[in-house]
Amino acid sequence: MNWKRWFKILGFLLFLALIYVFLRSDFWQVKKFSCQFNQLDCSQEIANKVSELSFGKNLVFLSRQTLINKIKENLPQVDMVKVKKRIPDKLLFELTSRKPVVALAIELSSELESTASAKPQFSLTGIYYLIDEQGVVVKKVEENQNLPLILFDKDPHFNSGEKINQEEILQTIKIIMEMKLRLLEPKVSLIVNPREIEVWLTNETLVLFNSQKEIENQLDSLQFISSRSKIEGKQIKKIDLRFDKPIIVE
Repeated sequence: MNWKRWFKILGFLLFLALIYVFLRSDFWQVKKFSCQFNQLDCSQEIANKVSELSFGKNLVFLSRQTLINKIKENLPQVDMVKVKKRIPDKLLFELTSRKPVVALAIELSSELESTASAKPQFSLTGIYYLIDEQGVVVKKVEENQNLPLILFDKDPHFNSGEKINQEEILQTIKIIMEMKLRLLEPKVSLIVNPREIEVWLTNETLVLFNSQKEIENQLDSLQFISSRSKIEGKQIKKIDLRFDKPIIVE
């Protein structure tokens, strides 16, 4: 009786071994793929990189998350990645690009003043770093794409895909995004120092923020002041939110 039982166990283990060997065979290697970027066919550059990272991999044992992480590491312009397996040897990729929300611009000279004066005047070098909401540099370009500007006095030499860790820049991006959510229109921002951020609106109003105080409260005050000025038909030149009580200059 025992030998029959052991024979069955050995037969079952042999069966599992054969299945494992088959699943590890070249039959399951990735030989084909389909790639879309923002719902269009991938460029040759992206397709080549996706092919390099996926071809020859075993479809059965392939980790989607590992592959997604590698694609994001090698293609910094990519934000979202979906990977679908098609038995026995094909992968489907759906990629979505990062969306820049601000442009970091380099000044030649600047006449941005923290006074209640006319619209700001500044001259730029023609270098722009497009940055997404998470502070990741999407790409470096020579022309702005109608994005709110953050001015720098020197080129930081960011690389595409680099995650910016300067707290002042991240705070400025947050302010710009929150202003847009409140239907305000930021145009140009200047990081004066680690405590102070200036933002010019499209209507030429200058807003001063204290970046080390609660930003939400300052934005709520700004929204209230802006709404009231529209109702009253007033043109505000400067709103200083750095202190407990906002200072308004008309």
